[in-house]
Amino acid sequence: MRAAGWMWLVALSIVGGCRSEGEALSQSSAAIEATDPVVWVNQVNTSVSGTTITKTGGQDQMEDAGAVSQQSVASGDAAFQYTVDETGRFRFVGFGHTSTWQGAANIDYSFRMQAGHADVYERNSYRTDIVVAVGDVLKLDVVGGVAHYYKNGALQYTSAQAPVYPLRIATSMIDASSTIAQAKISGAASGAVTWVNLVNATVTGSTLQKTGGEPDMEDAGAASQQSIASGNASFQFTIDETSRFRFVGLGHTSTWQGAANIDFSFRLQAGHADVYEHNSYRTDILVGVGDVMRLDISSGVAKYYKNGALQYTSAQAPVYPLYVIASMIDANSTIAQATFGVGPGSPPPPPPGHHFCGWLMGVGDNATTDPYFNDFAANAASFDAVHPTWWSVNAGGGGNCCTGGGTFCESFGNPRSTYAPCVSEQVRSNTTYGGKRTKLIPMVAATTGGQVAIVRQMLANTSAMDQWVSTLVGFAQSDRYDGYDIDFEHLYDGTNPQVRSQLVTFMTKLASALHPLGKTVSIAVDAFDHSDANSMWDVASLLNVCDQVHVMGYDYHGIGTNHPGPVDPLGWAQAAMVFMAGLNNGATVGKLIWGLPNYGVEGPDGQPVIGEPQQGLKVWIANHPGYATTSTEMASCPFNVDTHYDAGRSPNGYVGANHAYFDDISSLEQKVSAAAAQGFGGITYWTVGDEPDQPAGRTFFQMVRAHFPQQ
Repeated sequence: MRAAGWMWLVALSIVGGCRSEGEALSQSSAAIEATDPVVWVNQVNTSVSGTTITKTGGQDQMEDAGAVSQQSVASGDAAFQYTVDETGRFRFVGFGHTSTWQGAANIDYSFRMQAGHADVYERNSYRTDIVVAVGDVLKLDVVGGVAHYYKNGALQYTSAQAPVYPLRIATSMIDASSTIAQAKISGAASGAVTWVNLVNATVTGSTLQKTGGEPDMEDAGAASQQSIASGNASFQFTIDETSRFRFVGLGHTSTWQGAANIDFSFRLQAGHADVYEHNSYRTDILVGVGDVMRLDISSGVAKYYKNGALQYTSAQAPVYPLYVIASMIDANSTIAQATFGVGPGSPPPPPPGHHFCGWLMGVGDNATTDPYFNDFAANAASFDAVHPTWWSVNAGGGGNCCTGGGTFCESFGNPRSTYAPCVSEQVRSNTTYGGKRTKLIPMVAATTGGQVAIVRQMLANTSAMDQWVSTLVGFAQSDRYDGYDIDFEHLYDGTNPQVRSQLVTFMTKLASALHPLGKTVSIAVDAFDHSDANSMWDVASLLNVCDQVHVMGYDYHGIGTNHPGPVDPLGWAQAAMVFMAGLNNGATVGKLIWGLPNYGVEGPDGQPVIGEPQQGLKVWIANHPGYATTSTEMASCPFNVDTHYDAGRSPNGYVGANHAYFDDISSLEQKVSAAAAQGFGGITYWTVGDEPDQPAGRTFFQMVRAHFPQQ
């Protein structure tokens, strides 16, 4: 993947289409996710072991056993899911509104499991069939007052019955040894705070405001009607103005008693939302209008976030019940768009990352004999993961490989294509799909003008985001991918800065959907030697969301530049590594994967770089025997006037009037060594195939593994 010059390659090699997964995948599971393991209480003739509840008492074939969740959702949206662990025994599970087991007739929305089915029943009345198998993930959510039933992310049934709150998970078991496994609940977005016990304050819409008392006096406030009796909790609000003095957070009293009685709070004033606990300072947080502040209690630990990025972890234990409490000092102080509910819990840990990977794009016209696919197969054991360029956004004109239609196009090499010359089995057979260790994490690309326009439209529409996520999850499950690598480029055109936050939201949704399935998500970003604020990538936030962030550490000179020069000069690469390693105070450096170029550029000195088909460095080296390893180009390069970056080892040579710049094993090692020294998580490169073979004495793969050993 080439940051500046990749688009011209698309027409040559990235062709494809999207295979339809059936009409059910056209609607996705809603944004709210079930992440918190259900805590079963009020058990009757049941016992719990790990994440499974089992009928262990009562009579076989009698409805005399069950339990409910300790967690409840007081209002708003909620989700529940579980995994089918066996298909024969007779039992019900779903959402009800009672705090004790009262049989299937009192489960408002349920799956009725027996004999290979998990049919939809509501208060023990049949609605529709769902055929299931072991391993299927069944989900039930209530969004906007409407209940939906899903299997593996695909919508199965939409209820016409309105919910009754509070919602709890309830199970009712008939057959002996019936089980419910891996049940999870979420109500993190359970609805707007209902402010009560107001003192010198009023509520308008979703905003609480100080409208009485004295200016500059702490004499106004309120508390939430909702409370959390135990376990996890989540509160968030949106900054509507930054100057006035007020506190808001979580405390354990049902009435306003001042900031000293707010256990965990944000103190807002003069562009700050600093962390205070019992009115004692903890840390600074700078804020602007529109920032979303969140406070989570998860597994007994309070954490403070700004726009999804962790700011502070508390050392103070929570005291229950938890309420949202605001205390206001300045006149007209406000708290806007506050929500409160059951927290996200401890999310499933992301799957282990990878330290050496590569993007893989074929260069032939027959995938079964493609030389780069064959090069990967020969060296597959050296990789932790591979990112074949199998998917692109369907903007029409996808070529012969694009046979499925829909949102995404199959590209060259994708086994989903029904056009035989496009199908590559030698790639996936040498990954986890074929029982090998190398992870199969295909790339999803949008780099051409039409594709970019479609992605912008998707990012501006929450429903479209959810549909894309659902479709990708379906492919990942059916094709046994280990995750996805996202390569969306050119989204920011100078007039749409909102794409930065929209892209983070999309990646958050994708990660939230893939992580519970044991799959990863990564994204490709440009290399930045200074602020990324004027780009489409909010790298710091993406690092908090994704498992890996692949840095395209090349194209300093590339397709589109007005003169040839080093593709990845060492000084520039080092500066970018230092800047990016310092994001999030260095906490996320291990997620950064530095990208190397396996190609060169050439053109007459002082004239534009020539576009040409992909060729690996082995070919560039062979075409320039006796090449030089130093260059003076950076000393006069107009890109380098203010920065004075050193080229480092810079292989180059002439063929006729064309001056070529490329890398060899030793010049690449300078970047690999620098990445390891900065604490980067690993190395990737564009693209697998014809890797450099000079200087002799060791292979490219041995060089990389010397710095990032196989684990």
